[in-house]
This record gives sequence, C-alpha cells and structure tokens, in this order.
Amino acid sequence: MIKKSVRNPIFLLISLVLALSFGETAEGIAQPTIELTTFASGFSSPTSIAHAHDGRLFITQRNGVIRIIDNGGQILPNPFLDINPIVINAGGQSEQGLLGLAFHPNFQVNGFFYLNYIGNDGNTRISRFSVSASNPNIADANSEEIIMVIPQPFANHNGGCLQFGPDGYLYIGMGDGGAFDDPQNNGQNRLSLLGKMLRIDVDNGFPYSIPTTNPFADDDFTLDEIWALGLRNPWRFSFDRLTGDMWIGDVGQGQWEEVNFQPASSSGGENYGWRCYEGTEPYIGSCSSGDSLIFPVAQYPHPSGFGCASITGGFVYRGLNYPDLYGWYIYADYCSQEIWGVHQLGTEWEHVMLGDFAGPYSFVSFGENHSGEIFVATLQGTIYRIQSTLCNSLAATSQTTVDCDNQENGTINISISGGTPPYSVIPSNFDNLSAGTYEYTIEDVNNCQINIETTIEAASLPDFPPQLSFDLPSGNLEVIDTFDYYQWYLDGLPIANANSFMYNWNQIPGVYSVEIGDSPDCTIFSESMALTIDAISEISSFQKWEVYPNPAHDFIFFNPSPNFEGGKNYDYKIYDAGGNLQKSIYSSKPLHKLAIHDLPIGLFFVVINSTQGLYYCSFVKSK
Repeated sequence: MIKKSVRNPIFLLISLVLALSFGETAEGIAQPTIELTTFASGFSSPTSIAHAHDGRLFITQRNGVIRIIDNGGQILPNPFLDINPIVINAGGQSEQGLLGLAFHPNFQVNGFFYLNYIGNDGNTRISRFSVSASNPNIADANSEEIIMVIPQPFANHNGGCLQFGPDGYLYIGMGDGGAFDDPQNNGQNRLSLLGKMLRIDVDNGFPYSIPTTNPFADDDFTLDEIWALGLRNPWRFSFDRLTGDMWIGDVGQGQWEEVNFQPASSSGGENYGWRCYEGTEPYIGSCSSGDSLIFPVAQYPHPSGFGCASITGGFVYRGLNYPDLYGWYIYADYCSQEIWGVHQLGTEWEHVMLGDFAGPYSFVSFGENHSGEIFVATLQGTIYRIQSTLCNSLAATSQTTVDCDNQENGTINISISGGTPPYSVIPSNFDNLSAGTYEYTIEDVNNCQINIETTIEAASLPDFPPQLSFDLPSGNLEVIDTFDYYQWYLDGLPIANANSFMYNWNQIPGVYSVEIGDSPDCTIFSESMALTIDAISEISSFQKWEVYPNPAHDFIFFNPSPNFEGGKNYDYKIYDAGGNLQKSIYSSKPLHKLAIHDLPIGLFFVVINSTQGLYYCSFVKSK
C-alpha cells in the first residue's frame, strides 16, 4: 500500500493490449483528461470512501474513526463511528488500522454496515455494525458482531477492501500476509485465506454461510470461502455498477504493478498468479499445473534505481456528468502521483494516462457516490472529485424577461459557453412561458451535459403610480410600495447606485421619481416630487409634529411633539414642495384636524407659528 515516492514510472501494456497513441482513441474521439477539485479536507489518514445508497459520503480513517460528508459537501462535526480503542494503528508507514467499509445493499431498511480493520491483536477482523435507531448520522459502537477473524503473520499486505457484489454476497480482498516474496506462499496456499478474494453470504447462517456457487465449496483441498487466489495485496477492488465486472488493483513486489479483471460472467476460481508470477513475468516457484492463470489486462513496471510504484485500485466511471470518461476504469499510483485509465475496445484494452499531478498527492483510495461520480482520497487528508477537463468547461446562464402586457408570461434566454459547439438545448421552448420553474439540459457535440434551472415570476405592478414620502430632518425620500427592483431618477436621469426603496435627498434641488418593479424588465414610475433647498431648509430647525393618515385624501390629524404645552394664537401655513404658499388658517387654539381636499396631489409642509414656538409637519396628498 505505502512505499517511497518517485516520479514518472514508465507504464506499459501487456502483449494483448492494443497500444494507442496519446491524443485520440481508436474511435477517433479525443482522449479524456481529468482534473481534481477539492471536495472536502481535514481528514486524518483516510483509507476508504463509501456511500450508503444516499447523498452522503463516508470516509474511514486509519485511526478507527468514520466521518460523514453530507449532501452539501460539509463534514459533519460528530463522527459516524469511533472504534479507535479496538483498532491497532501504528501511524507513519503502517498498513494497519481501519481499512474498509461496505454498506449492506438493504442498509436503508436493516441499518447494517461492515468493516475491515486490524484489531489490537494484529489480526484482520470483518465485523458488522448497526446504525443508531434514532440518528442516521450516528452508528452504534456497541453493536459489533464479529463475522471473521483472519490471523496476520506480518503487519503489511492486509488488503482491507470489502464490497458487496451484484449478487448480494460480501467480497473481501486479502493480502498475502506481508513481508517480502510471500515467504509462506499464502497466495497459492488453498488452505489459507491470505492472498485471496473471498466471498461469503452474510444474510444466512451464523455468523455467515458459504454460497453454494462458490467455486471451491465442494473441494476438500481448498477453503470454501475462496473466490479467487494468487493475489499479493489487492489494495482496492470494485464492481462496475453497470456490468457487474470486478476490477482489482494488485500491488506488486519489486517489478510490476497490475490491474486484474474478472468479468461478471465468471464463476470464480481464477488464479492471478502471485507468487509464481509477478504480472506476466515468472517470479518464484510454479503454480499448479491444473490452474488456468489469469494475467492482468494492464501492468506497468517499477522505475529503475531507488524508488517505488504502488497501485491504488479505483472504479469504472458510470456517472452522468462526464460522458468522455464513461466506461473508463480509473486508478492511480500512490508513489507517482499519476492517475490512469483502462478501457476495453472490443477484445482489446486501451491504457492511458488521465492526469499527472504535482504536489502532495499520495492517492490512497477511490470511491463513488450514489450517482456514480468518482472521488479520490490522499493520505494527506483531502478528498478530491474527479472531473473531466473536456466537459468541465461547459457552462450556461439564464435570464428571464417578463411580458409586461401579459404579466403572467415571460421569456427565458440561455447563454452557453465552453464545451464544444454546436449545442443542443432540451426542451426547446423559451418564449411565451407562464410563470413557474423550468429545467433545461444543454449538451455539446461531445455529449457533455449540464442542467440549469430558472424561474419566471409573474409581474405584479400597482394599478396607479406609487407615491413618494419625504422625511425631515433626515432628508430621506421613500417610495411607499415594496418591490424587488428600484431605480431613482433626478430630472429624468437615473441616479447611479440609487437602487433602494429609500434615497437621501442631499439638498440637491430638482424633480425626483423612482422606477419600481419585480425586475428591470417590467416597471412603473412613481409620481414625481419637486424639492427645493430654501423651502425645506428654512423649517428644518423647527420642532416636528406628526400627522395621520399619511398619505391623506380629505383631512389630516395633528399629533403634536411630546414637549408641546399648548397656548393661544396659532397661524397654520401650508406650503408645497417648491415653497409656494397654498393655504393659510388662523386659530386662537391648536387645531386637531385640517381639511386638505382642496389641495392638489403632492408633497406639502405645514408650518405652525404660535406663542409657544415654531413647529412643522409634512404630508402627502393622495388621490
């Protein structure tokens, strides 16, 4: 699993693989390339990525802790499970710890999940745990049911991956037990579970049963659990979610790293050759003459001199976002920081580099989410999302235009960039659409797709122009109606950055108005208001009274200032916004209301002069 780092090993194909030049495939389509986008970070030595048939991702850490990344890409604060006290974790270059996680196919009903970890005794444990009955993001740490305990003679080559196959059985990848050159020859020893692919039935028997279709179920000289043999350290295997084929990344000894393939039609019993073969090359001893050896579909050599190569097995991409990656088996090398792809073309195999990444990228494990998108974890603690550079540039934006004559209808305008034109948009109707939410799929010539969603909101405008109010001494103009879009105007010209329901006058004389609406496409102008400096600044130092209602139509009622003490002899003068006297009333006592039905529509100021002092108020005369 973990070896010292080196750059750029030379990758080769075995003799049956068709060697194609970089740049185009046999079908004439541009070779896919990938980029990595950070999805989440801050993990402690992650070892595997799994999903529970929903939008969450579960990250196992070597220290025995499982963390959750939720639907929104956020790491939940509380661990899903913490079994650190029962997991051996030497740290550093250790290959021990919590190594694998698989959710039962019926997890949403039974809540079962399975772990592969190295216990404090140094042996492999396959255990079943249950999720909490009250919280789907917390597991019951006391629910462990030990399924298998497999002795480990050495600390390395523990395998650690486990997956449920399309047949519903649990598959377990076991390394050869460690050290160098498989000293116990466990890879070929049919009475050892080490160096094998195991298959068991966890839904029947206690703690499990042997599927009757296991290839050695009736063989007295081979353990019943064995599904395939001849593996050195299958550091990550997976099933193609579409075809059911099994892909195995098997770490080599000193010369060759290999990708092994088992078709879904297989009845098991394959011998992948270790230790009599490393890759396609003879190594130590000989395999049983009765075995039909299965050689890798792709292999690559270790670099010459001091250095290493160490394969990290991956997944076949079956997501919907990157059609150029569809059907490619994506894997990495832990040492070289390179990610590669293998793809079957008829009876031949294509093997190409998908990306060469500089920096601290110790690719330790791959995973896929419930929709088939692929992620990769680094030992440094970051989870990256695999994205195609070919399709990742495809982007689109949308704008809506409301039909102001028919305020229930509108038009959607879609702008497309990136990708490779020509584009197609489905559905193709954009005009005269009723209010509602619409989804569009955009596809380019490479079958790259993106989806966008846009909403047409029905226009809602008042039947009459809205009125303005004016406040002293703040000098704020305010529109009474509330909308989403505002644009203030002075003498018919828009005022820059004046886009709120309120605008400060700043004592600039002129005619003010505001354009309002739900969007810039469908608006109405308010009534205009003329403001001059002299008429308003003259009374700004007076004590202010309030009037109600405001706006008013026939009468206004006075609400004097709190320190008003009453008195005699009151002179009421009403001015318009331009400072012109419109009405004058004398009274020996304060008035409670004033008739305004004879005034025109607009903004007015009332100045009250009495023996007690000077007062003012403002109001808007409405229709």
